[in-house]
Amino acid sequence: MCREEVVTVPAARRDVVVAGASAGGVEALRALARSLPADFLATLLVTMHLPPGARSALPMILDRAGPLPALPATHGAPLRPGVIYVAPPDRHLLVDNGSVILTRGPAENGYRPAINATFRSAAVGAGPRTIGVVLSGTLDDGAAGLRAVADRGGVAVVQDPADALYRGMPDSALAAVDAEFVLPANELGAALDKLTRAPVDSADAPPPSAGLLLEVGDAGQYRCRIGHAWSTEALPGAHDTEFQRTLWTALRSLDEKAGFDERLRRDSHLRDDSLLAARYAVTAAERTTAAATPRKFLLSLSGAGVEELL
Repeated sequence: MCREEVVTVPAARRDVVVAGASAGGVEALRALARSLPADFLATLLVTMHLPPGARSALPMILDRAGPLPALPATHGAPLRPGVIYVAPPDRHLLVDNGSVILTRGPAENGYRPAINATFRSAAVGAGPRTIGVVLSGTLDDGAAGLRAVADRGGVAVVQDPADALYRGMPDSALAAVDAEFVLPANELGAALDKLTRAPVDSADAPPPSAGLLLEVGDAGQYRCRIGHAWSTEALPGAHDTEFQRTLWTALRSLDEKAGFDERLRRDSHLRDDSLLAARYAVTAAERTTAAATPRKFLLSLSGAGVEELL
């Protein structure tokens, strides 16, 4: 008599933690690293705003702060539990298929590396296995990325604004998403450890290649922001109205941001602030360039009329 073999599939865990910080972030990140246990089960990816030509001492600072090794992120490095990877200057830190990806994509909010880019990448690549952590900083970078993490089933964690040296980013994150934990930086490690040890259901995770498309190589070849590629004919859902509508929404957002940057450039020029004017000119040009490919792609599709989607 044959006996049916029962195969047990291990439950998914939250094994990708992305943390973003800006002004006052070194202190917050040091406290976070100090509070993590030596047997931490997830990879921690850290993005902190840095000027393009800077030399970052952050990996060494975090390496000395706590029990986990902290390393400058390198392209293609595997995600390893219990390791901290730090985004280098002038590169976005992304993740795909269990590996670190470094890119020189367009700056966001004037920054490369950008926190939102890291968070979105983890949300797409790891879905509900992701924990997003927003720490001290000004303005609102990280809020949209944390929203993306939460929308794909991940967990949002925010440093208590009262504990942050600069509360702009924590306040903006809390306005954008309901956080699972809002804690002082030195208490975040225990909360993250608890989250990484609890199983999660990844059955409802969105497909890993959702996202804005970029054209690569020969005409008609497209690649998502994570790196998966298709031809126009093979692209999943390319002729689906809802898919097109989503891309048009993203395209309009890029156009609006480019226009806003251009207005800020003109205002800065009128105030004789040449450095700020140059910065806004660069971000406006990058967003205009980024919008060109999805616009070309959408206009090439048959099916729903363009005017119907606008």
